[in-house]
Amino acid sequence: MNRYGLIVYWLGCLYVVTYLLRDNFVLFYDQFSLVCTFVPAICSLFIRKDESTNNKLLRFFKVSWVSAGLTTMYGTILVMSQIPLEAGSLVVGFSVAMLPIFYAFLLSLVIVPFVIDKR
Repeated sequence: MNRYGLIVYWLGCLYVVTYLLRDNFVLFYDQFSLVCTFVPAICSLFIRKDESTNNKLLRFFKVSWVSAGLTTMYGTILVMSQIPLEAGSLVVGFSVAMLPIFYAFLLSLVIVPFVIDKR
């Protein structure tokens, strides 16, 4: 990927993220989801010392998706375990439960150009 293509890519990603977060970015913040998504992924970077950056990024990418999926499942189970089930609480609960997937998508926007560039 050439530099101009990468700059255009970053500007497009920046536009999309600012468009999503411009009204109320607090809706997209959940500390528990951030910790459960990114701490295992960051810790996966330190598993092997003598490894290429591409392999570290690929493992970081995969671990973040697995941890985001598991955190989403955990949040969904927590929402469904509340009885009685009310429509308002279900919608709020599911929206918070899906935040780790959103974080993994944002992480994918950042990491994918570096992983694709190395292959």
